[in-house]
Amino acid sequence: MSRVAELQGWVRTRDRVAVAVLTTAFVVSRFGYRLAGVRYDPSLLDVHLQHLDNELLRTRLLESLWFQHTQPPLFNLLIGLVLRYSPLSAPRTFHLLWFLLGAALVALVYLVLRGLRVPRTVALVATVVITCSPTVILYENWLSYEYPLTVALTALGLCAIRWAETGRLAWLGGLTVLAAGGVLTRALLHPLWYVGVVVLALAARRPAGRWRPALALTMVPALLIGGVVVKNVVLFDTTLLSSWAGWNLQRVTIDELPEETRSQLIADGTLTPLAERPVFLPMDTYEDLMPPCTPAHPDVPVLAEEFKRTGRENFNHECYLPVYDEALDNAVAAARAEPRQTLRAVVGSFQIWGESSSQYAFVYPNRLEIDGFDAAYRRVVLLDVPYDAPVRTDAGWWIPLDRPDLRRRLSLTIVAATSVTVAAGVRGGWRALRGRASPVDAGLAVIGFTVLAVTLSGNLFEIGENNRFRFVVEPLTLAVFVWFLTRVAQRLPRWWATFGRVARREGERPSAPEPSAGYSMPNR
Repeated sequence: MSRVAELQGWVRTRDRVAVAVLTTAFVVSRFGYRLAGVRYDPSLLDVHLQHLDNELLRTRLLESLWFQHTQPPLFNLLIGLVLRYSPLSAPRTFHLLWFLLGAALVALVYLVLRGLRVPRTVALVATVVITCSPTVILYENWLSYEYPLTVALTALGLCAIRWAETGRLAWLGGLTVLAAGGVLTRALLHPLWYVGVVVLALAARRPAGRWRPALALTMVPALLIGGVVVKNVVLFDTTLLSSWAGWNLQRVTIDELPEETRSQLIADGTLTPLAERPVFLPMDTYEDLMPPCTPAHPDVPVLAEEFKRTGRENFNHECYLPVYDEALDNAVAAARAEPRQTLRAVVGSFQIWGESSSQYAFVYPNRLEIDGFDAAYRRVVLLDVPYDAPVRTDAGWWIPLDRPDLRRRLSLTIVAATSVTVAAGVRGGWRALRGRASPVDAGLAVIGFTVLAVTLSGNLFEIGENNRFRFVVEPLTLAVFVWFLTRVAQRLPRWWATFGRVARREGERPSAPEPSAGYSMPNR
């Protein structure tokens, strides 16, 4: 047998070991969490603010998606397809899909680590710790767009590495589809993020001689994003992928203001009286402050019906649009008038961001079932420590209530891992733009840029659920941190040997002669 054949056989054997270890860890962990009491929670299917009316998604899917303005359309498209075509009940279908996404996440995290040249054993251990953690389990068992987006962004990191490594257009196509899918799923990911990801990927690996198909692969998803933006401009006079961005920003720039400051800004005309009204309330809360509204599309239920069939408010109603627009104007005006107060609120956003993603209200029922294990994971892996928060906020006030000391906790691991990931992304991006990027550099550039985009977008324009927003990049962030720690560990012996050689050379240098008796140094 040739040496090449022996090497191929060895690789195949090791891959089988990896598959066996990861499969066992996945099955055992999921079975163990179920024995502990964790159950899939589809309760928000009918009532979540981001979801359109289920009946309309089932019977008038394309029309409802076309006239949706509150959110990008992809997640509601998924709900509609499940409601219309799944032979199983919707809760069972989503449970199965999220379970399969969990299996995919295990494979993806391992492949990303290996793509970053992390040794196999370290990659196996890190993958099990990351993907079998209580945090991942809680989001895997909760119906929301966080989990599929987490898996998609992790796959995006792998595509960036493989594209730079192989130059195969299939990997570039996967990267562009996943990036566009992220933009069309959550407004947290801006279209400019898509542009940045594509630029970094093409800079890291230039498709020499294949520019036309490469550009086609990047332009088709870009046209889909642009089509949704143009549709929103024509129908709703907004370039945003989420019309309630004003309400999100209001929570940062207005709702965290001292009451007397807000009243003064309203009195002097900086803000309109609408700034006094909380967000996400029924339409009649705002009617006395807004001009009379008659829906321009009375024959389109998703725009004309005030309530969903479950009784919850339909925030996609057409008459909310003037409220959203005025709220955005107010939010921007408040930020300009009170920049220090806005900065204070942003600090509060980062305080919540630093909490474990398991400390989130809608995963709380399942967390109670594994609270001890979650606490151990937070202490040992996330290294969360109590601290006195420098800013008190109205948002996220409930997070420390179940703690005896009523203090917030900051994950040192998350802070360090995010800093390392962004720094490595800047370094990798610089190398990519100079045409000197390795596949590892390319992966780090795309991952770092994604983590930076989510961190800034999730903390500058929203407050209250920032640790949930961070979860979508948490597996990637921790994977890069493992890469960094591995690199440090690998270089320590080299650094120590270098230090030893320098110390020996210093010791071998002849020392200066001692001055003889009666000799004095001259004055200078």
